[in-house]
Amino acid sequence: MASLEPVTLKLNWAYKHLERLVPELNRYLESKPCEIVGDFEPDAHRHRLTARVRQRNAVPPEISLMFGDCIHSLRTALDYLVWQLVLAAKNVPAKENMFPVCSEPKYFTDAIKRGRLKGVSEQATARIESLQPFNNTKPASDPLSILDELERIDKHRTILFTAVGIAEGGRATFTDHTGTSIETVFSAGYDGAKVATGPFLVHGKKVNMKGEYVAYVALREGAASDMEVTQVLGVLGKHVSFVADQFADFF
Repeated sequence: MASLEPVTLKLNWAYKHLERLVPELNRYLESKPCEIVGDFEPDAHRHRLTARVRQRNAVPPEISLMFGDCIHSLRTALDYLVWQLVLAAKNVPAKENMFPVCSEPKYFTDAIKRGRLKGVSEQATARIESLQPFNNTKPASDPLSILDELERIDKHRTILFTAVGIAEGGRATFTDHTGTSIETVFSAGYDGAKVATGPFLVHGKKVNMKGEYVAYVALREGAASDMEVTQVLGVLGKHVSFVADQFADFF
């Protein structure tokens, strides 16, 4: 009997993966995997002190693997949805069935020709079409496009790339030899990135730098690059749930 239950179970399984991911992220970030260090930068005939990110410990591959497991479960939930819609139409699902994700209308037409929605009712097909990324003014930034891209990378290419960096908004204070302080805001950055600029240096005089910052693990792939990994999963999970809810009246 057709039901949304398999879809819901797969969504819940994605959140189970997320629950296991969060403690691993916290454990890694508590190890202080990156720091802010002073660096000298030439400017005309003078030098000034800058602040750069230095990575001490790389993101463990297990974090990227768990992130990929979440992505796979979310993408699979959409394919389960199509399978159940075929059953709801009292048809027999086929191996070609899957939830299409298309950035242009012509790709949706191609998906129909390839049997992706074979056996799905006309009403449900029209609703799936209405949810496609090509209806978004920025198709590549649509959550379904992001999810589909990440699934293809993780499933067919390699482990999804994540990196530790510092978030924008932390404060840096530079104090020169006269006791004068300059306060500025850190920009976001990863290993080696300049995140703040201090005063020009006076030869033989010291400048002290102090800073408060927040480290985070970011995705470094595709349209969601630079987003914190649990934020990415939260956005994608919410959207897949929204998509599934649009078909409740078919069951």
